[in-house]
Amino acid sequence: MTSTVHHDPLHNRGPINLHRPHFVGIGEPAMAALAHICAQRGSLVTGSHHTDNPALAALRAAHCRIELVPDAIHVHTATCVVYSTAAADSLPVHSARAAGIPVVHHAQVLAALVDGRHLLAVAGTHGKSVTTGILAQALTKLGADPTYAIAADLDAPGSGGHHGTGRLMVAETDESDRSFQHLHPDLAVITGIHHDHPDTYTDLADHIDAHTAFAANIRPGGILIVNADNPATLEVAGRLREQNQPVTIASYGKADHATVRILGMRRTDRTMRVDVRRGDQEVEFALATPSIVHAHDAVAALAALAELDYPLDEAFVAVSAFTGVDRRFTELGEGGGRLVIDSYAAHPDQISADLDTADALAGNHNVLVVFQPSGERVAAFADQIAGAVTAGADKIVLLDIHGHPAPGSGVTRQTVADAISAAGGTSYHAAPGGLIDLVTTLTEPGDIVVTMGTGDVTHHAHAILNHLRQRTTLGRVGAPI
Repeated sequence: MTSTVHHDPLHNRGPINLHRPHFVGIGEPAMAALAHICAQRGSLVTGSHHTDNPALAALRAAHCRIELVPDAIHVHTATCVVYSTAAADSLPVHSARAAGIPVVHHAQVLAALVDGRHLLAVAGTHGKSVTTGILAQALTKLGADPTYAIAADLDAPGSGGHHGTGRLMVAETDESDRSFQHLHPDLAVITGIHHDHPDTYTDLADHIDAHTAFAANIRPGGILIVNADNPATLEVAGRLREQNQPVTIASYGKADHATVRILGMRRTDRTMRVDVRRGDQEVEFALATPSIVHAHDAVAALAALAELDYPLDEAFVAVSAFTGVDRRFTELGEGGGRLVIDSYAAHPDQISADLDTADALAGNHNVLVVFQPSGERVAAFADQIAGAVTAGADKIVLLDIHGHPAPGSGVTRQTVADAISAAGGTSYHAAPGGLIDLVTTLTEPGDIVVTMGTGDVTHHAHAILNHLRQRTTLGRVGAPI
């Protein structure tokens, strides 16, 4: 049985000195975004990470000093040590506490970086990165030059964080450890609430309680925007009304009562066209994505811009400029006639949505998924995950578990393989070093390869694509191996 955590991750409640912050796990997207903002503000940023990655190169270019071992070289010169819940038990954190150096959660740093700006916070269990990315890019195009912090890259490694000159800050929040409850936004978007993060939450009701607490922190006179097609977010809005919270509540979605109502969506090749209505005004916009889910997220951003008093005809043009968010159904390119797509999906709902999109793009060809299951989610949702993968993919290559399931859960890759078999599917497991050859053997020109999961599966995506392109150059793609 999966245990749940109800503790407060914030320990140090005093003022935060960001003159010399040290980030533990600085290469993680959310931490990298905050580190970039601090560096752009003039902080002397140091950090540690377990392996090198492209995000670290961008941080070094921003004059951050980074160590690739989990030691405490820079900790003793730091004015604070910044950590995520996943790194709470790390050596740098323990060393800082022993030396009396303030240890602060990344949510506290996010709150400190607001620094008098109007905070636009995006919450929800799915869709946060894309919605935040669209909103940040749209506001930039509209000339607002917002500060933004996104737990994903936009158009290049390290591009999820920016220190702007404008009065707005756009931030992706983190509900996984409840730390989002410590923010006080001026405008909040809740994209949808589903049962997820079973190591923290007991059930859907627990999520609704947490998101209600988050929404109750909206500043008086602020705005809450909810997904009108998600009953759980409507429950949060209803609770705020019952509490007579002094906030304006708006909504978006296909529901008749939505403030910004989706009248229709249609996919044209790899583009989504969306028709929406707000009041008596109707607009149509195009988004450079084949994903219905991303189009729905774009409407969330459009609703936020409308509540910020941007004219709808200007807002939809800005939203249409969206260029994507890394690892959120990202088309990496083609090799040997195969399109390679990288996806962060790990929850059954996300898996189904991304594989449905891939299937629509594949037409009469096959979808092969290279799937890396997330440990805690497998412990709680193994059957649902297996069902989603089996229903959405024609062929499944299963990688080892990412993350650490609860002790004693017994969750392994074989747990998922057995669940896939029970759902009527078949999974393949590559021998060490044999993944690329296996994917090449199992696919043909016209097929789509989706690498999926929250771990290092993304590295396999690029390796697979490079291999397919090299074989194309040699004229050997499709030949037996």
